[in-house]
Amino acid sequence: MTEHDILDAIGDMDPAYLEEATEKPFVNKRKWIRLVALAACLLIVVMIPLAYRQYIWMYNNLDYASEAYEDCRVYYVKDQALYYESVGIYGGDAEMFEAWRDKNGIRVNAALQGLTVLPKQEDSEEGCTVRVTLSASVKSLFEEADGERLREALKRTIASYREITVDKLELIFV
Repeated sequence: MTEHDILDAIGDMDPAYLEEATEKPFVNKRKWIRLVALAACLLIVVMIPLAYRQYIWMYNNLDYASEAYEDCRVYYVKDQALYYESVGIYGGDAEMFEAWRDKNGIRVNAALQGLTVLPKQEDSEEGCTVRVTLSASVKSLFEEADGERLREALKRTIASYREITVDKLELIFV
């Protein structure tokens, strides 16, 4: 006995209803694939700028801290000339600045507030710009006669420590 025979025995049933009930519903798979692909594209469009922004922030505010830099050259001014000494620095930018300050015989309470490496222009052959924020107590040292040599010593020390080419050094005193 088939389904049709049972329906005929029960009563007068239209076979079209039976066929309609036995058909599997049609699912438009293309619609779901398009929706998933659209969601993935939107996620990528949103995440790429956020990831790039995070990368730039980390690159600019990176404080080298985990290794000793035995080959770091700390430059200092002596007899109106620049000299350097290789120093192993354990720690970050603050320790590098302290080594520079000690080598240059700076006795005032000078502290490094921040060091930011600005990315260089893509089409530029020159090095990058470094923005250094220092305590205001050291400002007068950079305004004296040896101020330019002191600035150059700091610029070269940062370049050696960070292993970058520094084209311009911007000093900010707070």
